[in-house]
Amino acid sequence: MSLAAAGCSDDEPARDAAIDVETDQAEEPDPACASEALDAASLDDQSADCAAFYRLPCGVPPTAVVDDCFPDLLSCADMCNTHLILYCVLAPSSCTVEAGSVPDASTVVECVSCTAGGRRPRGLRDAHVKRCSPLGDYFATLAHLESASVRAFRDVEASLVMFGAPSRLVRAARRAQIDERHHARSVSRLARRFGGAPPRPRVRVARPPSLVDLLEDDAVEGCAKETFGALVTAWQGERASDWRVKRTMARIAVDEIRHAALAWEILRWGLPRVSRREQSRILGKLDAALASIAAATYRVDDAVQRVAGHPAPADAHRLARGLRFIARREVSCRP
Repeated sequence: MSLAAAGCSDDEPARDAAIDVETDQAEEPDPACASEALDAASLDDQSADCAAFYRLPCGVPPTAVVDDCFPDLLSCADMCNTHLILYCVLAPSSCTVEAGSVPDASTVVECVSCTAGGRRPRGLRDAHVKRCSPLGDYFATLAHLESASVRAFRDVEASLVMFGAPSRLVRAARRAQIDERHHARSVSRLARRFGGAPPRPRVRVARPPSLVDLLEDDAVEGCAKETFGALVTAWQGERASDWRVKRTMARIAVDEIRHAALAWEILRWGLPRVSRREQSRILGKLDAALASIAAATYRVDDAVQRVAGHPAPADAHRLARGLRFIARREVSCRP
């Protein structure tokens, strides 16, 4: 019997409406002990692309299980203000493994969300889902990102048109939107099968990007994150123990590899059109994003590794380091 059948998921009927993107207008007030967002760049500039930092005014919840400064995943969901994370860890200022110390107040937690999934649009907000099971939450995470990617590629298409990009790039961005809609529906079905409830993406209204903005986003979201996501998805398509998951991820991997290739094509097209200084800035963002992915710890639930085929920590590190090596060689060989 599935978790959804056991009454673990929302009572809402299964639908594809989560693929639509809402524009957020207001925030709900936080309770007294709610996590407070901190400036990630001031704490760890290598993690900013992949992680968020929060201060816990009331300290670590008494129900949290902390192992070597890594809280359990259920506690992470509460402390990080979202269930759509890969893992969380108490910052060195708040926890020392050798001493085993965890302060009672002003605790800082790092919430890492470097997962496979689609390209994130500018202004994408954190999402909250009804927590049920590691597998349900994991696939809800992916479904949320795949849904948001529809908006991301729509924005990319509009920007490519605005900056006079070749028609083949515009067509590829348009095709990617169709792919991501299919991905969102497929992964949403997996999420509901394991009791998850994929949330609808919410995006802040943002001004149209400059060419440099477009290329920076492309470098980070496409050349780094989406390329790594394609590697992880291909890995899952070969190693997931659940045949439905394996088949779904194998199909998605084919598209994601094509999307990653598009990201690199956009970068090659756009770099000659900006100044040397801007090129260095864009490539610096790319390298920082790759370093952030390679430095992540990737502590995922055992069921996610086994059933969903997610790479074990050592395997994820090898994939990330290999990607960074190849990306650096690609950049160094550009004309």
